[in-house]
Amino acid sequence: METNRIPLDLSEKERAEMERLMAFTGIKTESEFVSNAQAMFRWAAMELLQGHKIGSIDDSGKWKPLDIPALQSFHEFGLEHVLPTPEELRERSHQPTRKLQELLAESTNREMSSDERSGTKLESSRV
Repeated sequence: METNRIPLDLSEKERAEMERLMAFTGIKTESEFVSNAQAMFRWAAMELLQGHKIGSIDDSGKWKPLDIPALQSFHEFGLEHVLPTPEELRERSHQPTRKLQELLAESTNREMSSDERSGTKLESSRV
């Protein structure tokens, strides 16, 4: 498998927090940390795309929603006009050869007028 190096610009505070989280979870390398963070972010995005809520419930039953600004944009910007509905996503996700990027591109293309569609070619990238 080909790998790519990605430079990260972290403040001293962010780096220290990452090291504490790595120690707490038993993660040995920065690469493993990023891989786990990416898996969690992917899961959260997919849950939100399916219309699910993400958060925690404490012992008293109090709900606290997940607070990740990048994921909040799914709700704040009304992406229901661009992204598939939860029902469409559930139906399409049963097609194992389809990639998320292809589904999103198809949904975006569906929203475009026929005039826009004729001059636009959507390209999907690997997730």
